[in-house]
Amino acid sequence: MNHKILANGNLLITASGAERSCLAAAYRDRDYYQAEMLVSEAFHEILVFIRPENIGALTDAPILTDDADYSDEAMLAGGPVPAEGANVWWFPDYAVCDPWEELKNRGRVVFTKAESESAP
Repeated sequence: MNHKILANGNLLITASGAERSCLAAAYRDRDYYQAEMLVSEAFHEILVFIRPENIGALTDAPILTDDADYSDEAMLAGGPVPAEGANVWWFPDYAVCDPWEELKNRGRVVFTKAESESAP
């Protein structure tokens, strides 16, 4: 899988045919969370999933950052948070569209740049 920050600041994630097949198998064998784990593993140490409650976001949407704070304080509070100045993206259509299904079916999915690190 690859990622690219677009000119408007949004994040484009793409998957090859083989990666799309792996996502399809994940959905057949498991579910959404298995597909999300594949994406997480593909971008290990490049993009980090942030739990919405860690940044006070009132959403269940997946949230990604390109620089996470793993300080003891952050980890004691519930997990990593975006580091100061980091890019943060989220998938606002999560309630009507599964981002990993989109990636599996179309080979691409776009995450929206958050206004601020606590904006989703």
